[in-house]
Amino acid sequence: MDYDYIPLPQRQPLKWPNGARVALILTFNLETWDLTKDTDKPYYAGGPAILPDVLPGNTPDFPNFTWREYGQRVGLWRLIDLFDELGVKASCTTNAVTFERRKAMTDAVLERGWELLTHNWEQGELLTNFAHEPDKERDIILRSLAQFEKYTGRKSKGWLSSSLRGTMQTADILAEQGCTFYCDIMNDDQPYLLRTPHGPIVSVPYSNEIQRLYLRHAQKLYDRRISRRADRGTGCPLCGGREDGADHEPWPAPACVGPRPPHPGLARIHRTRQVAAGRVVGDAGRECAMVSPEP
Repeated sequence: MDYDYIPLPQRQPLKWPNGARVALILTFNLETWDLTKDTDKPYYAGGPAILPDVLPGNTPDFPNFTWREYGQRVGLWRLIDLFDELGVKASCTTNAVTFERRKAMTDAVLERGWELLTHNWEQGELLTNFAHEPDKERDIILRSLAQFEKYTGRKSKGWLSSSLRGTMQTADILAEQGCTFYCDIMNDDQPYLLRTPHGPIVSVPYSNEIQRLYLRHAQKLYDRRISRRADRGTGCPLCGGREDGADHEPWPAPACVGPRPPHPGLARIHRTRQVAAGRVVGDAGRECAMVSPEP
């Protein structure tokens, strides 16, 4: 996998549907992780811990496990209620095992017609653990894609690795399997093409800066930042539209989603029709052919 360096002012203008300046992807991550792993090494469960003292994998870490599990049991459903009330569509990622262990979560997304894409097999199984074992990485990706197709009846178009920990082979395996966009690369405000031995795949940059996880005690800060996201794209009109994202982890939802909150930031971006799906962003990036500067 590699890609060209093309500064923003040298690109062809990128245009979004309805003349929008920004395509903002609002993400729910439907993650499932194992309670224990067969190892005495520290177990990183694919996300930050509420308690910093990470235990060995073969020792149950109930505080950190159940903090995340609260999001599956309660927090996610508060977020879904909020988005339903505002009429906002989320673009969701799911671990393959979530279809089996937490099926109600994926069912809720599919019933609403929201976008859903593959997010590894299990959250605590990072692809970087197999960076030097390409056959094992390939097996994880293919099993994850097959599980997605089994439960949705269609092939996954996009991929986000657990904790964005992909390898040099990940994009190539995905392109070979027919995926059209890949979300692990966080270096841009616009989608662009990655080159792989099996053809191009679009990088749809993921954003960690406005993760709801890190703003769980700051409702006003969240609204201010998401409103600023809606204003992006005005500084360089010749460069065209911008893409951005806001990740909503369900774990801290109790602290940041009280009963019927106002959420003016979310309401505003929905009113201005700037919410998009990753597939839409990927398709626009491919059509714009931003791999080469404008003549």
